[in-house]
Amino acid sequence: AEGEGAAAAEGGGGGGGAGGSDGGDGDGDGDGDGDGDGDGDGDGLACEALGDCLDACDGDAPCELGCYDDAAPGAISELDALVQCFDDNQVMSPLDIAENCAEELAACEAESSGDASCQELSMCTQGCAGDEGCEDDCFNAATMDAQTAYTGLVYCIADTCPNFMPNCVMNSIQPGGACFEFFQACE
Repeated sequence: AEGEGAAAAEGGGGGGGAGGSDGGDGDGDGDGDGDGDGDGDGDGLACEALGDCLDACDGDAPCELGCYDDAAPGAISELDALVQCFDDNQVMSPLDIAENCAEELAACEAESSGDASCQELSMCTQGCAGDEGCEDDCFNAATMDAQTAYTGLVYCIADTCPNFMPNCVMNSIQPGGACFEFFQACE
């Protein structure tokens, strides 16, 4: 999930929600709640899914109105805050996100929050082996502050180590490294 909201705000990402098993509710998204958004809660498109929906519309106004009509309570204001942050800070790189918009991006990506620390979130996601559902569960189990700190760290590392090579990542979080400040915030 990390970065997907950024893709939505920057114009990346994709549609989603159609095809495959539908969980028996007939909407095709596999979550079983019948609302077509894929999140299983029955209350409409969350912020990240709203961004993906709007992106898939490619500027088609009726399609975009449909996305807004399907939005969950709060999703529009969360996405607006993220887009405004990107605009205000002229976000052009992952480091810009880490330094300026981590809080807004984390709020958009999170479907909920729990009581896990940033360090616990980081350890949890390392055990996911790239499974997005697992990573989402880890993210949603963390506090909002932990989600923000983790988002900043991940985006700093993405800027510093585009291929996430282990040696680069380790060097970036050491004292004097480009992401040390974000790493400390995640302790």
